[in-house]
Amino acid sequence: MQILAVDPERESRVFNAPRNVVAGELGSEGITLGQKLADQLDAGLGDRVVLSFQDVRGEIHTVLFAVDGIYDGISNLIEGVQVYAPLAALAPEVLGGDSLALARGAVHQIHFRVRNLDSLDATVAALQGAVAEPGSAIVRTWREISPDLSYADEVLAQSLLLFMAVILFAMAFGILNTMLMAILERTRELGMLMAIGLTRRKVFRLVVWETLLLSFAGMPIGLLLGHVTIAVTSRTGITIDGVDKGLAEFGLQSTIYPVSVPEYYLPIAVLVAVLGLLSSLYPARKALKLNPIESMRVL
Repeated sequence: MQILAVDPERESRVFNAPRNVVAGELGSEGITLGQKLADQLDAGLGDRVVLSFQDVRGEIHTVLFAVDGIYDGISNLIEGVQVYAPLAALAPEVLGGDSLALARGAVHQIHFRVRNLDSLDATVAALQGAVAEPGSAIVRTWREISPDLSYADEVLAQSLLLFMAVILFAMAFGILNTMLMAILERTRELGMLMAIGLTRRKVFRLVVWETLLLSFAGMPIGLLLGHVTIAVTSRTGITIDGVDKGLAEFGLQSTIYPVSVPEYYLPIAVLVAVLGLLSSLYPARKALKLNPIESMRVL
């Protein structure tokens, strides 16, 4: 079991567990248990729980705490082993009466959280530079603390790129099919235009520009609808019913909150334009092979 001695007010600013207290509160006198651990101990608000631990000198301490709150963590594994205790009450016991350490407010671990993930490396570098004595403190990112989670994040990123590639290729084949059908249905009109003097170069341009206009007309509408959908679901969430317990075992929530990434909009727009251009080449080539006389006979 892991006992975390925290300052309730500061802890609530950084982590979600204090804000997900389902019963009671993250108090300054009693302890806060995970929902799974509370069920295992059959403990509720106001019940007494005995914590046994060693202080910095190796002496065994036993302290009686009342349960002030029960939190609902993102993982059943965390709920079953992690207990929050007030720093002011637990520090004197752990430090064994070391008045100097108590005066300094001694801690052994400080968690920090960045608002923008892109600034993580710069923040770590700044914290490492702020260490007064090199080697006296270790600054690690979440990737270094949990390499398995970092690997999973990289796999998900690659899966996202593959998913986007599949969608873009499907879009390209959709445009290709639409333009081929348009040429097939307008064979008579194209043959008439070629018969009255429209050159093959102009026919080629006509098909290419029509394809590009079709792509550029649908692209802003799709981006707008996608942005609005993400903005709405980022607040309401997308709940995956039926698998919530299985996801909780792996520390995952059953409710997904999408996040919009505006940096992807420009690359996607460029890819749509390029794929639209490439998709127009085959239909345009198909139009160049039309015979004006035979085309005008098509009903």
